[in-house]
Amino acid sequence: MNLRWLWGNFADPEWDLDRAEQKRLSWEAHRKYTPARRFLALTALGLVPLLVGFRLVLPNVASWLGITNWTAGRVIGIGVLILLFWIWIAWLYRSLYRRPMWIAMRAAGYEVCVGCGYRLDGQPDDATCCPECGTPSERRAD
Repeated sequence: MNLRWLWGNFADPEWDLDRAEQKRLSWEAHRKYTPARRFLALTALGLVPLLVGFRLVLPNVASWLGITNWTAGRVIGIGVLILLFWIWIAWLYRSLYRRPMWIAMRAAGYEVCVGCGYRLDGQPDDATCCPECGTPSERRAD
């Protein structure tokens, strides 16, 4: 299972891109291929659970865990909320950046399907669509 998206690596691990190339492609995907309204909407959607968690969950976490020391309960609650928030926001950004990353990789010369991310190098010259999802693909001129 590929969990590299938890660290902001939205490229498929089989491409084995170095960190500089990943960063360049991620920046290009964000700048050129990600709609600003969708980015802002997903950012807001990611922040709301964190704010609600700090407002509603954190005051009750000590009593839920049976901890009488409020400081220990607060530390545990903050840690749990940060962990859950990190996973939640990473998943949201994965859904936001996955397709733009494939488009940026395609524009950079990588043979990748923009519909599903399938690696297209090594396909026959007469192939007109992705064998994985059926998305029409244009062959790059070499």
